[in-house]
Amino acid sequence: MARTEQRLTRKDLRAPDEFQTLTRQTLDFVEANRTAVMAALGAAIVLLLAIVAFRMISQSREASASAAYSEARALLADKKYDEAAGRFETVATQYSGTSYGPLALLERGNALLLADKATDAATAYEAFLRTSPSTDYLRQLAHTRLGYAQEKLGKAAEAQTAFTTAATEKGPFTGEALFGAARNAEAAGDGAKAKDLYGQLLEKFPTTEYREVASAHLIALGGTPPAPKAPDVAAMVGN
Repeated sequence: MARTEQRLTRKDLRAPDEFQTLTRQTLDFVEANRTAVMAALGAAIVLLLAIVAFRMISQSREASASAAYSEARALLADKKYDEAAGRFETVATQYSGTSYGPLALLERGNALLLADKATDAATAYEAFLRTSPSTDYLRQLAHTRLGYAQEKLGKAAEAQTAFTTAATEKGPFTGEALFGAARNAEAAGDGAKAKDLYGQLLEKFPTTEYREVASAHLIALGGTPPAPKAPDVAAMVGN
């Protein structure tokens, strides 16, 4: 059987391969457009360095904010409320772009409330609610604490609004917020609203720590506390 052989001629050996051709063309392009290429390369390097620097600065600021926030928390734990409020304000101002900035506003309100500076506390809570991310339980806490601040100031209607708003938000403070709303509705002279809110509290949270007080107020307003729910026997047997 005949076999076909492929032989390289001298012409083939002299011809440049594809890789060499492309390399030469690339080098020619770079040489002809040296200024533009160097500018583009420089811009890419600057951008890369900027990204690295931004990440390093962000991490450094987050670490500094964490340290400052911890110092403020330590002052709060030591019941140095005025000093803690001042330190939290510093964190909120200097590190507003970090995760600790908004939280420091909320904590500043707590420190001021504990220092019996209800007006300043209310301002801090309102600032937090205007600027904070939509973290449900933190917003519920802020509205609840705002309710306490307004209550301390003798503003029952405003307190009721804050507590009622808190009760509509998701979080672990719903029972506390309902009790605050009912208490301030009663203080504002709105017996019907107070009776409804006390009833809601006892219905939704039958084992609440406020049950005894809420039941007494509800009865005084002419209401009837809901009967305790019977235990689920089937569930108990199943367990």
